[in-house]
Amino acid sequence: MAKIAIVTASKPAAELGRQLFPELTDCHLYLNEKFATGVQPGLFPVSGGYEGIVPTLLENYERIVFVMSVATTVNLLGSHIKGKSEGPAVVVVDEGGRYAISLLDGKREDADTLCERIGAILNAAPVVTTATETHKVPSPDLLGREHGWEIQNRKHLKSAAGAMVAGEPVAVVQHAGERDWLEGGLPPHIQLLDSLEKFEPARHKACLLISDRAFDPEVDSLPEILVVYRPKSLVIGIDCTANPKADFLQMAITKTLMDSGLSFRSIRFLAAPEENRKKSGLSQFAARHHFPVHYFGPDTISGRAGATGSGATSLSPCEVSALLACGGEEIVVPATKVFGQITVGVARYPITNRPAEGEPMG
Repeated sequence: MAKIAIVTASKPAAELGRQLFPELTDCHLYLNEKFATGVQPGLFPVSGGYEGIVPTLLENYERIVFVMSVATTVNLLGSHIKGKSEGPAVVVVDEGGRYAISLLDGKREDADTLCERIGAILNAAPVVTTATETHKVPSPDLLGREHGWEIQNRKHLKSAAGAMVAGEPVAVVQHAGERDWLEGGLPPHIQLLDSLEKFEPARHKACLLISDRAFDPEVDSLPEILVVYRPKSLVIGIDCTANPKADFLQMAITKTLMDSGLSFRSIRFLAAPEENRKKSGLSQFAARHHFPVHYFGPDTISGRAGATGSGATSLSPCEVSALLACGGEEIVVPATKVFGQITVGVARYPITNRPAEGEPMG
């Protein structure tokens, strides 16, 4: 199998692909069957949609060149890519042949080299975004995926990806979740804000919101070009005096989160005192949502020190369980008795090394 795949869809893209095909060593060219005239070794006509060939491309090639827009490429790759440094390197060439963009570095970490090579062949400007000596541009569709983050609304994902790669102003607001995606640094056109209120619609072309807070579009003033990420940042502490059914537990936890303005989508796992282990309703609720449950014995709970955020000098068993499970110090929802038999408390993973508001990372 060849090492490089060139993927084209339109007629202009096919023409560019034919220019690259003889110049790149050990490669295959994929093009729409309408533009695949004659039989030539290494040329593969594609019929129907291109989504079906993506798994084959990712499995069989070390590098892939997509001659199409960045947004289309991101949409095609979708959930198939698990990380920027996994799988093949990905380079995107626009259909006008003006730019070659290193989108994903891949396992071999050589997207930049291929990008520059393609730029030389087509006389296109190489846009290097993955080299260690440059600021890295995060791929919006992959952001936080290794940590289980969910994208709640994908409507503006393509436009956000295009703006980030094109160097247009993009705002990022992070309330919760892992921050290792910032370690490589952000370029100056991506601005980290400490609140949505500082988003400037006239200037920013997109806004990425990483938050475990609940938002009501009919009440809250939200940017129209918003992409919402739900990090798994909340740990639900539970203590039941009876054996409530799974549906009853779901209502109790949902009510607690809604009353506190938090998102159910951001639950990471559950925590409870050991005596709750035999309560089938809790096990069934956890299994329904694939939530791990951490149980703690009485000696462990009694030995836990206080925490910040609850305003109380002593903590309930469900609060302590949540803190022990996440290793944090912040109770965001103090222990609350719901429906008379379920006590719920919520802890949040801490965010460390927060940069100054508005400061570009790196």
